[in-house]
Amino acid sequence: MRADRLLSLLLLLQNRGRMTAPELAAELEVSLRTVYRDVEALGASGVPVLADRGPAGGYRLAEGYRTRLTGLTDAQAGSLFLAGAPGPAQELGLGADLAAAQLKLQAALPAALAGRARRIQDRFHLDAPAWFREADPVPYLAQIAQAVWDQRVLRAHYRRWRGEVRRELHPLGLVLKAGIWYLVAEVDDGAVRTYRVARFLAVDTAAEGFERPAGFELAAYWQESTRRLGAVLHQQTAELRLSPRGQRLLPMQFGAAANRALAEAGPADADGWVRVLLPVESEEIAVGDLLRLGAEAELLGPPELRRALAETVATLAGRYGLPARPGRPGGADMAQGSAEERPGIAAAIVVCEGRVLMVRRRVGEGPLSWQFPAGEIESGETPDEAAVRETVEETGLVVAAVQHLGERVHPKTGRQMSYTACEVVSGTADVVDTDELDQLAWVPLPEIPEYVPYGLYTPVQNYLNTAAAKG
Repeated sequence: MRADRLLSLLLLLQNRGRMTAPELAAELEVSLRTVYRDVEALGASGVPVLADRGPAGGYRLAEGYRTRLTGLTDAQAGSLFLAGAPGPAQELGLGADLAAAQLKLQAALPAALAGRARRIQDRFHLDAPAWFREADPVPYLAQIAQAVWDQRVLRAHYRRWRGEVRRELHPLGLVLKAGIWYLVAEVDDGAVRTYRVARFLAVDTAAEGFERPAGFELAAYWQESTRRLGAVLHQQTAELRLSPRGQRLLPMQFGAAANRALAEAGPADADGWVRVLLPVESEEIAVGDLLRLGAEAELLGPPELRRALAETVATLAGRYGLPARPGRPGGADMAQGSAEERPGIAAAIVVCEGRVLMVRRRVGEGPLSWQFPAGEIESGETPDEAAVRETVEETGLVVAAVQHLGERVHPKTGRQMSYTACEVVSGTADVVDTDELDQLAWVPLPEIPEYVPYGLYTPVQNYLNTAAAKG
C-alpha cells in the first residue's frame, strides 16, 4: 500500500539521514519514478523533505524534524522475534514486516540509542545454515507458518521414499535447525511427530481449527526429541590416544561430545598425548569419523572397532600402492551394480526373541509384499541413521543400529539397498504410518520363506541364521 511505503520512506530518511534516489528505490524495491512521486507526495503533506544537488547530494529531512508515527501493526510486532535472522524471516513471508518494524523501532529510539542500534546491526550478522550447504526449497513454509499461528488443520501431501502420502496434521510449531525447517505436528492418533518442511509436496489449510495438546511446549519437545536421537545414535564408546594436534582437531569433528571427552581426559604423557573416552555411532560410521583424525589419533578399543579401522586403513594402503590386507572388500565390490539416479533405500533388520520384524505395504512393488521396515536415505543422513528413523516412523519402535550388513542393487526393484541390523531400545511395534503400511508381523525366523519366497540377500540371511542359532 502506498501509505505504508510513504511511511517507510519517511522513516528511512529519519533514521539514516541523507539518501540518494537510487538508494531509496533499492530499499523500498520500487522504481526511481516512484521514489520521485513519493518524495513529492511527502512534501505536499507538510513533511520538510530537502533535496541536495551534486555528487554528495540526495534527499534529507530538515534539521530537527522527527516523526512519531511509529506504531507497530500486529504482523510487524510478531516479526520482531526474527530480528537477527532476516533469511528465515523472508522464508516465513515476514521480510517486509520485519523491515518496517525495525524502521519504526529505530525512529522511536533517542538519537544516541538509535545510533548504537545501527552500529550493532552493521557489525554483527547471524547466518544460521551450516557451511557449504544449499538451503532446502520450502515453498509451503509461509502457509504452514500461518496455519501454526491460526491453529488450523493442515491436509498435506508429504514425500516419503515411495512417493506421496496424504496426512491430516495439527501443526504445533516450526523449528529451524542448522538452516533446515521442521514442522512439529500432532497426527490423528494423538502422537506428536516431526516433518521436514522441504518434503511437503502440497499443503491445504482447512477451515476447521484444533485444540493444542494440554501442556505441550515446543522447546521441551524438541530438546527431548534431540536427546532421544543422540542416545540412539551413540551406541558405543571409543578409547583414543590423541596427539596435541589431535586434541585440537577432535572438537571440530565431534562437537560437544569431544569437548566433554577432553575435559575428562587423563594426564598427558611425555610427548603430550592424552587418552580420552569418546561416544561414537555404529561401526561403519565411527570408522569414517575417526579416519578424519588421520595420524593424530590411535584407536585403542573396543577391539572390534579397532579391527574394522585397521582393515579400512589396510584397504586404503593397498589402493594407493601397498598390498591390501584381505577380508575387507574395495569400494567397487560393495554393491552389485549402480542405482545413482535415485536415493538409496535403507532397510532395518530388527530381531527380537527369535523373530524378525516385517511389514506389508498397501502398495506393492513388483513381486514384493512383505518387507523389512525401510525408506529413502535423506540428504546428509547415513544408511544406519535412515534405517533407525524409518523404523520409528513406520512402526513406532525405537531401535539402535548394531551392525551394517551390506549393500546391493535390489534384483527385483533396481534400487540401491543398504541393510542394517538393529536391536530394540524401547516401545511396541504397531502400524503407525497407516497411509504406507497395511500390516506388520513379528515373523519366527524359520517361517521367513513363507513371507519372502524369493530369498533374502545373503549377508542378511547369514545374520538371521546366526540369530536363530543363538536362540
